[in-house]
Amino acid sequence: MASGLTLPQVTTRAIVLRRIPFGETSWILHTLTEDDGPMGILAKGARRKGSPLASALEPLTVSEMVVSVRPGRELQNLVNASPLSAHEGLSIDLERHATALACSEVALRFLRESGPVPPVFRELSMALDHLHEGRPCRAVHHRFLASFAEELGWGLAMDHCAQCGNPDVLQSHSVSSSAGGVLCPACARASHVDQLPRDTWELLRAAVLDLPTPGADGGDWDRVEDVLYDHICRHAGGRPRLDALEFLRTARA
Repeated sequence: MASGLTLPQVTTRAIVLRRIPFGETSWILHTLTEDDGPMGILAKGARRKGSPLASALEPLTVSEMVVSVRPGRELQNLVNASPLSAHEGLSIDLERHATALACSEVALRFLRESGPVPPVFRELSMALDHLHEGRPCRAVHHRFLASFAEELGWGLAMDHCAQCGNPDVLQSHSVSSSAGGVLCPACARASHVDQLPRDTWELLRAAVLDLPTPGADGGDWDRVEDVLYDHICRHAGGRPRLDALEFLRTARA
């Protein structure tokens, strides 16, 4: 009789992006792992009362997971998990929690291919830490969006015209998502792209270049968010349903 096949196990840090009930006692986990990128994981029996895995599988938790891996399988099997950072601070403020969900949704919806993306894992983990610590929600959110685009090779060009390469853009506040960044005055006129208000431009520049955030009113923040999401969606080739973003905007109201 042939012996059973023993599958290799990997140990990796993982962020729980979403979980879906499976059967009566299990979870399907959508995770972002540090070593292997997006990974679907079946956590058998983890919904049972008193499961030792419960705290490690909460959404937005960073955990160390041991996973049984079979290449090509849609769902890998969870062997063990222990929480590293539960980000309890997110639960005490609705906007903070909603912002964290919106950041994790970006990784869930726009990382469509498997494979390691350690910089994105690092940026999302940092964003969750900063929100847990109570840093300004909008600044953390916008910086994560800008860094996510940058790590995937979609970074907004801010030091030269994204259309013609002209470096003379210091006084230009015209940004084109389709071109991929700021436009010089000539390209902005030719493309019929209006200038952003100065405060909006400064907030966008701070997010992209990781600079100290200047003060601005809510409308400016909203417009920066729209520019960043539009930019990511254009480069990703579509705009998926973003429930967490809608929840965040409702939470702010």
